[in-house]
Amino acid sequence: MNLCIRVGDSDDYHNLDDLSDLADHLKESNVRTPLVRHSKYAVTTDGFERNNHISLFWGDDEAQPIRELTPAELDEINRRLAE
Repeated sequence: MNLCIRVGDSDDYHNLDDLSDLADHLKESNVRTPLVRHSKYAVTTDGFERNNHISLFWGDDEAQPIRELTPAELDEINRRLAE
């Protein structure tokens, strides 16, 4: 199971290993503000809102969702973004 992310509509899906890699990827994509859950498999933040959200979930190698992130995992990502 991988962390799957797509930052906005113009990005492709990326499979990452852990929350640290995910936070680094978000920072490289200029995401600096806290993530807010938008739907089961999506979050929003400044610059990535409504339909231009960030897809984010635990998934398989083909980026098919297996489960959503827990509130604790989302809190950990936000903590890492603030570092």
